[in-house]
Amino acid sequence: MLQAAMSALKSGCWHKAPPDVSLSELSCFEQVKEQLKCTATVLLKSDRLVVPATLKELIVDIAHEGHLGIVETKALLREKVWLPCMEQMVETKIKACLPCPVATPIYTREPLQMSVLPDSPFDEVRVAFVHVDGQTLLLVVDDYSIFPFF
Repeated sequence: MLQAAMSALKSGCWHKAPPDVSLSELSCFEQVKEQLKCTATVLLKSDRLVVPATLKELIVDIAHEGHLGIVETKALLREKVWLPCMEQMVETKIKACLPCPVATPIYTREPLQMSVLPDSPFDEVRVAFVHVDGQTLLLVVDDYSIFPFF
C-alpha cells in the first residue's frame, strides 16, 4: 500500500493501482497528497511517519498502553505518526477496553445543592472576617435576604 502511494505521489497518477491494492485505500492517501513527502524508503505526512498497514494495530496498542483515554491517545499518535482511519481505530480500541473507564478520570460537575430558604429574616446568618485595605471587618450576611452587614 505504501509503495503504491509513493509511486502515485511521484507520478501524480492516483487512479491506477497495482492489483493487490484497492483504489479506495489509495484514495485515503490521495486526499492528503499535498501533505505527503517521500524519500527512497519512507513516506511522510508533514513531519509524521506514515505507518504501514501491518503495523497499525501494534502502533495503536503501544500508544494505548497507559490507558490515557481517547483524546490523549490520539494526541500522542498525532505527534509522530499518521495512518489512514487512525481516529476511528483509536476510538474503537478504547471503547472496547475494559480497564480504560477505571484509569480515565471523568470530569463532571456536581449539581448545585440549594440551601433551604429560612422562614424569616435573621433566622440564619453567615459570619466571616474580611480584610480590606489593612482593616479587618466582621461580615454578617442574612441568609434570607442575602444582605451584607459590616
